[in-house]
Amino acid sequence: MRNHMLSCVALVLLSAAAPAGTPLAAPTSGLEKVIGGAVWNMPFADFVKAHPDAAYSDAAQLEKEVNPAQPGGLLESYEKDAFLGLVCTVDYGFREGRLYEFVAMWSGETETVDKVRETFFRACVARQGNSFKREAMRLRPNSDAEELIPVFCWEGPHDRVLAYTANPAPGGAPPRKAVINYSMFAKDDAYITSLLVGGTLGAEKHAELWKKLNAVFPPDEAKKP
Repeated sequence: MRNHMLSCVALVLLSAAAPAGTPLAAPTSGLEKVIGGAVWNMPFADFVKAHPDAAYSDAAQLEKEVNPAQPGGLLESYEKDAFLGLVCTVDYGFREGRLYEFVAMWSGETETVDKVRETFFRACVARQGNSFKREAMRLRPNSDAEELIPVFCWEGPHDRVLAYTANPAPGGAPPRKAVINYSMFAKDDAYITSLLVGGTLGAEKHAELWKKLNAVFPPDEAKKP
């Protein structure tokens, strides 16, 4: 799971889930068609019940039937998912038998991703709420293709949820598809924290980075209950 996320960030892959262990309200977001109620601290057995098509992500266990009594990383893949109609992979990580991180990534041609971008972000806000931070993230860090992108960020007591889209890497570097990413990590994940640099940007640079998304999600709207 962790390796998948790191490779996705490097390749341009990335409730608060509800407060730790708190169930979400009745699904109102298209994201539920893919991640099916996945929230921080969800017991492995409950997750397996809600995701009967999930498979163990360990290559040595791909053909093994998932046993609710044997926690392990899980994987779901779709050639055309039920939410955005794109190629999609979701990687779920469990620690001590409970969900503590996941990475959902969709990919497609830039024009296709552009058409569903607003639908995706609105679904994220429907699931997570208006109380998000307008973050900036280092994409493809420490490479010639590194860039800053705007990232929606929700923080709970124990977890952090991120949502973003990104165009293909410049210069022909992989991946050569645009991507959409919705992810949850432990709030104290040092690597993810190191990528989020919104607090270090000047107001002008931050406003420029968020200009297009602010037109769709005005900052004043986020202040409403």
